[in-house]
Amino acid sequence: MKFYTIFYFLILLFLFACHRNNNCLRDEVAPVISVNVPDSGFINQDISIPITYGIGSGCGRFESVDVTAQGNVRNIRVMARYEGCICTMQYATLETSYLFRTATPGTFYFNFQQSGTDILHDSIVVR
Repeated sequence: MKFYTIFYFLILLFLFACHRNNNCLRDEVAPVISVNVPDSGFINQDISIPITYGIGSGCGRFESVDVTAQGNVRNIRVMARYEGCICTMQYATLETSYLFRTATPGTFYFNFQQSGTDILHDSIVVR
């Protein structure tokens, strides 16, 4: 009987610890591997920019494209959401697109965040 009491106590402790633990859900910047920015585009038209990025485990999936604008510069991060505590350690390469649109002609510069502090730079001329 004592064995069953200890066993049930350990199961309850484990379940309670997992329930309160948010380490199994996190958002991270997914490193951009490559982009295909067109050389030019037109004002008031969507310009699709394909982005290839990496996911570090089987628990990762695309969450969003985070863009901050500073004048003619766009700083772009691909965000991944990792859900789960037990994940396959399989690196995956995925693709998404960023739709760029502007009403102002000019040269626009894109900074895509890669791993760490590495940045992938590209530009487009909008007429």
